[in-house]
Amino acid sequence: MNYTLINSNGEVLEISKKPIVTMNDNFRVVRINEFEDGDEINYYIVVLDTNDDGIVTAYSAVKQTPFISTILQENAMLKNSLADLWEIVLLGGDTI
Repeated sequence: MNYTLINSNGEVLEISKKPIVTMNDNFRVVRINEFEDGDEINYYIVVLDTNDDGIVTAYSAVKQTPFISTILQENAMLKNSLADLWEIVLLGGDTI
């Protein structure tokens, strides 16, 4: 079962095997069986319902077009690069 970060509309933002931590009150983490890491890029997934334990019991998913998938992958790569740069700036580490 994977951890899934969803927004207030139930849209899946991230799927991970590792626990996801969020400080944003507009997001929450639920658990899902049907999808794996990276499926949030290949599918537009909306969580419709969860049980009391935070496990998804109903969802809707539509396969993304290749263009949208490419944009989402590039966005994820840019976010990772930005996070690396912030780490270097904040920690004063070695340059890339």
